[in-house]
Amino acid sequence: MEVYRFFVENAAILVSYCCIQTAKPMLFRGVFWACLFSLFLPLNGLAEKQEVTLRLKWWHQFQFAGYYAAIKQGYYKQEGLTVKLIEGDAIHPVTEEVLMGRADFGITGSDLLIEYSKGKPLVAVAAIFQHSPYVIMSMPGRGIRVPSDLVGKSIMASENQGWVELKAIFLKEGIDLSHLAVLQHSWDNQDLVNGKVDAMTGYSSVEPYQIKRLGGVSPVLIKPINYGVDFYGDILFSSQTYVKNNPETVEKFRRASCLGWEYAMSHKEEMCDYILTLPGVLARKRTKEALLFEAKEMETLILPELVDMGHMNEGRWSHILDIHKALGLMPATTQLNGFIYEKKPGLYESVKNIGFFLLGIVAILFAGILMYGIMVRRAVKIKTREQQKAMEALAVSEERYRTLVEQASDGIVICDPSLRFVQVNSAALKLLGYSREELFELHLPDVLVITATDPVLQVKELLEKKSLLTARKAKRKDGSTFIAEITSSVLSNGNYMGFVRDVTQRWEADEALEKKEKQLAAERNLLRILVDTLPDYVYVKDRETRHLLNNKKMVQLLGANAEEETLHKTLEAFFPPDEAAVYLKDDREVITTGKAVIDKQEPLYLANGELRWLNTTKIPIMENEQVIGVVGISRDITDMVHNHQEKELLLQINAVFSTEETIKVCLTKMLGLCCRYFKQQAGEVWVTGIDQKQLFLESTYFADQLISDPVKPLIFNKGEGLPGICWEKRETVFLADLQNDGSYIRKEWAASHGFQRATGVPVIFKDEVTAVLIFYDTQEQQHLSASVVMEDALLSHLAGEIQRKKTEHELNRFFTQSPDLLCIVGKDGFFKKVNPAFTHLLGFSEAELTKNPYMHFVHPDDAAETSISHKDAFNDKLTYVFENRYRTKTGEWKWISWSSSEVFDENGLLYGYGKDITGKKELEETLDKVYRLSRMGVWSLDLVTNKISWSLITREIHETS
Repeated sequence: MEVYRFFVENAAILVSYCCIQTAKPMLFRGVFWACLFSLFLPLNGLAEKQEVTLRLKWWHQFQFAGYYAAIKQGYYKQEGLTVKLIEGDAIHPVTEEVLMGRADFGITGSDLLIEYSKGKPLVAVAAIFQHSPYVIMSMPGRGIRVPSDLVGKSIMASENQGWVELKAIFLKEGIDLSHLAVLQHSWDNQDLVNGKVDAMTGYSSVEPYQIKRLGGVSPVLIKPINYGVDFYGDILFSSQTYVKNNPETVEKFRRASCLGWEYAMSHKEEMCDYILTLPGVLARKRTKEALLFEAKEMETLILPELVDMGHMNEGRWSHILDIHKALGLMPATTQLNGFIYEKKPGLYESVKNIGFFLLGIVAILFAGILMYGIMVRRAVKIKTREQQKAMEALAVSEERYRTLVEQASDGIVICDPSLRFVQVNSAALKLLGYSREELFELHLPDVLVITATDPVLQVKELLEKKSLLTARKAKRKDGSTFIAEITSSVLSNGNYMGFVRDVTQRWEADEALEKKEKQLAAERNLLRILVDTLPDYVYVKDRETRHLLNNKKMVQLLGANAEEETLHKTLEAFFPPDEAAVYLKDDREVITTGKAVIDKQEPLYLANGELRWLNTTKIPIMENEQVIGVVGISRDITDMVHNHQEKELLLQINAVFSTEETIKVCLTKMLGLCCRYFKQQAGEVWVTGIDQKQLFLESTYFADQLISDPVKPLIFNKGEGLPGICWEKRETVFLADLQNDGSYIRKEWAASHGFQRATGVPVIFKDEVTAVLIFYDTQEQQHLSASVVMEDALLSHLAGEIQRKKTEHELNRFFTQSPDLLCIVGKDGFFKKVNPAFTHLLGFSEAELTKNPYMHFVHPDDAAETSISHKDAFNDKLTYVFENRYRTKTGEWKWISWSSSEVFDENGLLYGYGKDITGKKELEETLDKVYRLSRMGVWSLDLVTNKISWSLITREIHETS
């Protein structure tokens, strides 16, 4: 291929040589040998690198579609290039990868200019995005819509992913970056949706779509362009060394990449399908819908219909440079020399052009005057067509730039050296209130408020610096004034260009802030008085955790008499080393990481051993983005913690007693909860009998699982033992020494388990002791309270639950042991529960009786009356008595006499009480038969008339009257 190219490009030399061999003039021979020599020079140019590596900014997505298209469509191949793409990540900065030679080209944002200002030899080759895609995102409803709303809020950002550019927003708005809680970016959008962070940086073409899919709503976006920060985005760049050594390769790669981008933006769906086939795209759950959204958003950033692909403007780069300088983001001496890529011909192209030029001379000399004239006319025509095309392209380009200027949100004005307006955009006209024709008749001083202290323009300073950022008062056509921020620069033709923005609100905010600072200074003494009177512990420490300020409450906690005794000392001077290390751990973490500790609950042991609970917040003190100390405030929340723990205990106890388990199991679990809450080793529950004459040991709990319940049941009378004493006195009783206290009976048992102390607590329900709780602990528990103190609310709750469980226990025993038939019936006609007497009589199991409607067991002749009785019982809610027959499992029929209660449940339940009257019914039937038989021979004698009367049945039988 290279040999073929060699011969095609230099065929004219071979023809010339043949002619020279015939004429052989010295001049022609010299020209020929010069041209022949030039054939070998291009070999150096052909040695440029043809294999190119491009380091992407992030993972595969539509953001890099132009480069995929250039590979897919063969644009790189047509330029003789083999291109390898490497995915980017959050760990490896792209600029470092290029500078280290691990990649030839890279893609990054306008932060490339920051890296260049640090002395790094970088070159911006092409700008794909005409507007930066970086935005700050927050969720609706969090009150974050403008940069000032982020003061005191948390924001996730990455230094290598646009944070330098986004910081310019806050600096332009006069917001100190130390007032932001900047967190390392997790790249997990769920953190923003779930509220783990208040705001997060991202790409306007990617993250908003993903967040809407996660949270159901679109995030609120803060865009740099709305605050006068309009930078390039996704800049293709290389190193100065690579550009210098490979000029043709750079131009080829740039040209093919721009063609790829033009193809990608006009074939979006095709490129989305292609991207889905790239490694890792489907694994990251990227969809075609998401890629199409990204492509549509990128169109507003690339502006393919208005701006040539990859276009960069030196004036705009100068404007970006000026903003960085004005905000202190780079040295004021930074220049753009060598930063913007300029196409330079390589050695091969230069020599080839010389060779062709010489060959052209030879060809013209040999062609003759006639041929020369024809070629000149053709060249003129070609040149004319090229100039026409160039003029047309220039007109299109100018129209695009004019449209871009017109769409700018800032006012843009251009003045001639006399400061007369010669060009303005629509934003400037709207800002000043003039028509374009009116403004062209004015000079810049005509729209400025001129005072003795505010001259017309700092023209001299502008000419020296080439760019200048000023803020001054301007006036509109209607006479109203506003504060204008003007970024001025000198154009190459001597004109002045300025970007104008109305910053009145910011100016007024700055003035209000200054006034507020004066007020704050006047109120500092009052603030100190307030801090000293707070019931909370307030303190300030330096980076070495030495105290710089302590309020009076904190001074008391440290055991000092005055604040001066506590200053410039650490907690190690006031607490034992182990305790001090625990408290200082959070201080050092806040100082090291810069992250605040908010509302942390922590224990505090006082000098007397008492345990208190604190709610602590520690916030880093920032200066020049460095942590210089920590401010903390701790509130005593001991009572709140105890209340919370007691509520938790009540909920747990309620859950225990809400189960269907036996009273013994429930009481044992309840004891375990109470023992853990009060830090006791063991516990007992003694319950009173129904007759209120004796106490019975119902349940025990031991922290040591090897200890078991007493083998023999224990019973105490009133006044007997610790349980009986509590019952009799109806108050909590504490025994500090079980072995030497005469009122304690079970000394041997307590000694065997090592129990030294005990507390008895009576549980009273409706003025009657329903149970007594006994708690045991050992002498080693010196830091605990002397006895268990149970609040009235807890005791009242326990009393109700224990009494309810006792009642349920007695009722269940009555239900299961009753010889009568007992059941619970639902309005739906099903048995809900039947007692053993019921199942014994009918022979069916409880499951068989409850899974079918009870009418399934009723005699058909009794069904109608039973149905009516059922409805009457539920409608009237009155006690009702009736009789019917039920089928047994053996097929027999049993007569049952029923009486029911009123409906006792909101779901429609009632109790049924039944007696088996089958024997009674059989006896009644027998007596009826005997009665009928006896009547067959019955007669009577009327003593008045002396006549005999036979019964009707007898007359019927004997056919007599």
